[in-house]
Amino acid sequence: STQSTWALGVVYNATQSAQCFPLALTGPANGGGAWDYQFCTEQLPQEQPYWTAKGWPHDMFWNQTAAWTFNTVLDHCKKAWNVVPRPDWIYSTYGNVYLTASNIVFTNGEYDPWRVGGVLPGMKTAPSIAVYNVPKGAHHLDLFFSTPQDPAGLAEVRRAQMAHVATWIKEASSA
Repeated sequence: STQSTWALGVVYNATQSAQCFPLALTGPANGGGAWDYQFCTEQLPQEQPYWTAKGWPHDMFWNQTAAWTFNTVLDHCKKAWNVVPRPDWIYSTYGNVYLTASNIVFTNGEYDPWRVGGVLPGMKTAPSIAVYNVPKGAHHLDLFFSTPQDPAGLAEVRRAQMAHVATWIKEASSA
């Protein structure tokens, strides 16, 4: 569909010059190379929904219901990288409470499958941490250049990000 092509183009065709998108379809994360290794070593919690993906027309992912169970992922990671997945790595390393960090703006796109492992509104954070949701936003959409197709509210989030950074610079300059 046109929407799927546009969404993939954000990642694979930011210059809008590619005729075809170079999709590597290896490993449980269907990303091959470094992404597959990261998936195997960090076992990011947001990847879990991929394991139940049924494929088109049910969802936007490739059919992985039969292919990837935790045991098949474990076997793949041992064979491909000689590593064992650590499902709780992100939480055991960073926790899920951000009380000691400072001067960070976290954004979460509504359509970003990675947001489930992110810092979300309502979590305990330090006072100088800001968290924003981007309605109809995708992964890292707030970091791309503005376009007329940006979802409503994205410009507001970008202005808030800049205001936070300006405040932190001013505070650091006067210290």
